[in-house]
Amino acid sequence: MYISQSNSTDASRIKLGIITPSYERPALLERLHLSLLIGNDYVDWLHCVVNDGSAIDYSPTVARCANKSGRLAFTRIENSGALVARNIAMDLAGREGCTHLVFVDDDDELVPGALAAVVQTIIGYQHINWFVFQSIKNGLHNTLWPAENYVVSWFDDIVIRRIIGNDNLVVISSHLVGFSRFSRWGRNQREWKFFLTVAKGDDRVMLCPQALLIHNYMPGGLTDQTKRKFTSPLQIANAIDRAISYWGMRPRSASLLLFALWQIALSPVKLCRFFVWKLFAKLKS
Repeated sequence: MYISQSNSTDASRIKLGIITPSYERPALLERLHLSLLIGNDYVDWLHCVVNDGSAIDYSPTVARCANKSGRLAFTRIENSGALVARNIAMDLAGREGCTHLVFVDDDDELVPGALAAVVQTIIGYQHINWFVFQSIKNGLHNTLWPAENYVVSWFDDIVIRRIIGNDNLVVISSHLVGFSRFSRWGRNQREWKFFLTVAKGDDRVMLCPQALLIHNYMPGGLTDQTKRKFTSPLQIANAIDRAISYWGMRPRSASLLLFALWQIALSPVKLCRFFVWKLFAKLKS
């Protein structure tokens, strides 16, 4: 099992790379960046932002954020999706010597002192490389979280048992991530592939009850859920790949095997629905 190579005993050796893809939302990005400044005076951090081909001009926002903090690494790419944008942001963090990666979307924000809390947790648990902090959604906390810091298996507890929901604050050691990156195939459909790869290096995840992220899902960004119609052939292939990959993690699991077989058996029905919808849309136009 992977053990962090870092022997740091104080905050001076920890540098957080905040990974944020952004699309068409400079105002929300600025809100997020300003939230990083509150209560984190003694934390070494860098906000690594990738503009995923937005038509809106980000220059005024970037200038204000850079002048305010001096902790912004920003670049623009052609529109490629959230996963590719995250990969570029991770590369930026790596070049700047960030020891840990913190994944935050541009429509979210951090509570005051969140980064300081992250650093203190890392210092207190140096044998752990992967942390998940609770988020606040619609002003509410998740009551299912453990009352104290608790180590679980990413695959068995989070993926299979689903003891926590999505959209929490994920922090991973750069040593553990290594050269792992989000899959470029399927745009926003392959986040699971990255985390599965990371889990093969170290499956231990510490759940931290501190609510550090304010989750504010807003449509129109990189992961717009309002655009989804019938499942596409690419999504169908992704679902099958995911089910088979999960079964490969636990080949003795009958339930995972049955789930993989079910995804394969269901794929013709999904394909028919998709092509019927496409034909109907074409005739309607």
